[in-house]
Amino acid sequence: MTAVFANTSLWDGDRVPKVGICRTNGGDALSPEILVTNIPEGTTKLTASFRDVSASIDHGTIEVPVSGETQITIPSVPEGESGYLAPCSGRRNKYSVTIRASGARAPTIRLDLGTH
Repeated sequence: MTAVFANTSLWDGDRVPKVGICRTNGGDALSPEILVTNIPEGTTKLTASFRDVSASIDHGTIEVPVSGETQITIPSVPEGESGYLAPCSGRRNKYSVTIRASGARAPTIRLDLGTH
């Protein structure tokens, strides 16, 4: 299983783009779209768990059902949906997302969202 940002012109893993920053800090508060490929047979669900790694704070999860697909895009969601919290520290904290497959034997994938 592999995962990449669906829009690499916005998300590069180095700095959280304005579209991904919380509204309090002038952003649009949207999570990144993530393209997941080579999804193992038997997977029933993908879970994307967002985290402020620097402060050890969870920033919510997005769950996507899987029914035989080998490729899925985890959609972008606005802050508040699915409990998602956009990066908001403004102190150069490091943010990441971990993607797990349920219902199959699959590795866990971590993508760095960048700093803010």
